[in-house]
Amino acid sequence: MILKYLATISFIWGCTLSVQRDNNGKTPLILAAENGHIDLVKSLVDKGGNIEEKDNSGNTAVIWTTWHNHARIVEFLLTKGANIEAAQKEGQTPLIFAARRGYLNLINLLIDKGADIEKKDIHGDNALLWAAREGHAYAVETLLSRGSKIDIRSNDQKTLLIHAVETGHLDTVKYLVNMLVDIEAKDNAGNTALLWAT
Repeated sequence: MILKYLATISFIWGCTLSVQRDNNGKTPLILAAENGHIDLVKSLVDKGGNIEEKDNSGNTAVIWTTWHNHARIVEFLLTKGANIEAAQKEGQTPLIFAARRGYLNLINLLIDKGADIEKKDIHGDNALLWAAREGHAYAVETLLSRGSKIDIRSNDQKTLLIHAVETGHLDTVKYLVNMLVDIEAKDNAGNTALLWAT
């Protein structure tokens, strides 16, 4: 609902935009970015909207635009100096969010702009582990082709294959088996991918 009034808000408050927030701690800039309004985002940035402000969950405008696949806004925010490694409370970065959603365009854009392909969240999961867990086989393939390590493990020692099996993503499982991952690798509890499948 606030989006209806953002242009007026932009005009009235100018550089104080970042102090205005909704119940989730989202600023007008975050809301405009999240909802894909690139002209409004540009206007708010020009009026002094802080591109690094975070909502209550620690998400910045670039994180929200990545989650919703607004590639033009992501690119704009990065050209304005947005932190490509901005992480929310769970430690997830824009690249991790792009991988979670399977957005190949953003995965490539963020890596091209210098995103750390191996950066992990607080659970030890990087973009590749998230892509496997969410069953995005093409994202897994893309991340591997861009240099991500196939033997990566999360904090609980789960492998790519275990994550894909655990969440029931057969296409990703087949891809990883064809890539000759270690099918006998065990997690912290001693479970292999086969045990997770049963």
